[in-house]
Amino acid sequence: MQETNEGTWTEHFDEVINDRLERIGSSMAYNIVAEGGHEAYEKLVLKIPTPKNDLMERGLRLELPMMEWAAHDNGWEFTKAGTARWEEDGVPFRDTPDFWIHTKNDTILGEVKTHNTFIRDDYGEEYTDAVPDRQYVQAQFHMGSPQSRSRGITETRIPASFGGEKPEIFIVPFEPAAANNIYKLCIKFWKEHVETKTPPASNATKSCTNVLKRMPISSDDMLPASKDHTEKHGRLLVLKKEIALRETELVGIQNWFRSEIGENVGIQNDAVRYTWKRNKSKLVIDYKALVRELDPDPELIAKHTEEVQGARVLRGKTLKAKKVK
Repeated sequence: MQETNEGTWTEHFDEVINDRLERIGSSMAYNIVAEGGHEAYEKLVLKIPTPKNDLMERGLRLELPMMEWAAHDNGWEFTKAGTARWEEDGVPFRDTPDFWIHTKNDTILGEVKTHNTFIRDDYGEEYTDAVPDRQYVQAQFHMGSPQSRSRGITETRIPASFGGEKPEIFIVPFEPAAANNIYKLCIKFWKEHVETKTPPASNATKSCTNVLKRMPISSDDMLPASKDHTEKHGRLLVLKKEIALRETELVGIQNWFRSEIGENVGIQNDAVRYTWKRNKSKLVIDYKALVRELDPDPELIAKHTEEVQGARVLRGKTLKAKKVK
């Protein structure tokens, strides 16, 4: 049992307590602050658990190996985190982050994510905090808990794997104002909907505007697509398919020349020449690993760090027709 400013919280490592339908946890936070809280209401009031699916099973099975992979590449130690339970303003909470990451100087949170490949577009550059809003809210919920504050946690590192590939690292700093707003909205949800057993309104999503730093694109921010836009989109899809076919043909012809050359130096006549040079070894310095190994003073890193404006990215996709409920 440990003391905090909010009262007491307990941390369990071996004891199994099935109270996911009795307390607000990190998996409910985004649903409450950004999606209206309908799933949270089903769990907390109607006691309808989330059915286990293949994605959840994959995440559980890959959590440890992906954490081991990330720790090995980045020189971390890590330990499994326990579940903490506490109350704020009479509202019961529970929190189970994935891991505590131990660096040379600090203990920080580790939250492993395993995604399908296409979700990579929802993330930004590696080693930045450009993560989807769901992961951002979850990280702030973890770092805002009494157990994290008692440990002095200031950031969450998210090793995210896409399609089973080597995990990329994203770093979300603790933002007390955001975490405080998240907990306020969770407490408000509990008192207005759980205690009164009153379902949330169908459009109860405005409360998230002061919490998220990266809001989803609103229809108010978009120009209406015309017939010309739709036609150009269709033509762009056709061109992408044609380019993919041409690239496949190009690689096939290149491989054909390689097989024709075999162990020879090349092929030549009066009109063409193709050579296939032997590979040469070269020295490659992993500067990111070198910086981590040197563990420079944060002031030195800050001195040589500057914020630059990234380029706007054009993304396009075909939208599925909305189902009428």
